[in-house]
Amino acid sequence: MVNPQVYEVRCRALNAEQWTKAAATPKRFSNFLGSGDFTIHCDQPGEEGLWPKAINQQRRIAELIKQHDRKEIDLWTEPRDWDVRIECGGEKFLVHRKMLAREQSSLKSLPRVFSDGSKTKFSCHYTTPERMANVLAFIYDKSNMEGERFVPSEDRPLDGGIILNNVMAYLASVETDFPALRDVAFSNFQKAIQGVKRFFDDADGLIQDPRLVDEAHGTPSEEWDCLGPVATDDELATLYRPFRIAMQALLDFYVYNQDKFFVDEMLPLREAMWGMMNDVYCKRLLLSKTFRNDEEPEWDESGLWQFCEEEAAFFEWY
Repeated sequence: MVNPQVYEVRCRALNAEQWTKAAATPKRFSNFLGSGDFTIHCDQPGEEGLWPKAINQQRRIAELIKQHDRKEIDLWTEPRDWDVRIECGGEKFLVHRKMLAREQSSLKSLPRVFSDGSKTKFSCHYTTPERMANVLAFIYDKSNMEGERFVPSEDRPLDGGIILNNVMAYLASVETDFPALRDVAFSNFQKAIQGVKRFFDDADGLIQDPRLVDEAHGTPSEEWDCLGPVATDDELATLYRPFRIAMQALLDFYVYNQDKFFVDEMLPLREAMWGMMNDVYCKRLLLSKTFRNDEEPEWDESGLWQFCEEEAAFFEWY
């Protein structure tokens, strides 16, 4: 038979007053100020209520960010002491709360510091891993948008990859309400399409008039290939294939993210893409036999051409 008196002694819980007076030991963490566990005092802004583990972590991160800013280390490519994990489309991004808090975007208010130093986990379903990577890379290093993947070159005016990369970055900026990234991406995008238009304008004298080709040689319209003197089929493909992917991304954005597609921030990109279609696709690329035979069917089958016609109707009305 159990002794009631012993049972009562063994199971009696400490009340609040007794608990706060109990001495803290290295093996027992405590969440009240003044206990022996706190070797670091919460004397800096943002440290109130944090446990020693969290305080130490945040101070280490602050020092690492200083080293990152001095270009001594790269926290984007080699994340150390990260405290936020973003999961997006099967990819994981290990980042730092203090870095996210620097920029005016929807990620600024995402993370919070847990008192015990636990890491923040965020599952993102509104964008793709590639576009999330654009956002995060720009937060960590603004020069990422100044590299050859984003800035057009006079030596490569038909590089459609530049257009595609900046369209993706622009869409990412709209998804995350990130105006700084949006402005840089659109500036690069404008320079890229201006380079494409300039290339064809300068080559106007070399582009054969299809009517003259038809009259001189009796060539049927389906055999017209008037861009041969201007660029090879491979050079043209480096322009129109990435551009198709960029337009497909815009169409997908319209289908799956209509709330964002119709915001004012999207109008500059939509209008510029429509202008590219009108000035380059309809008036230039259709003069290429290879484009008409190999690429144009892709636009018809995927619904891109119908989407472009709807955009044209909108901007003619707008």
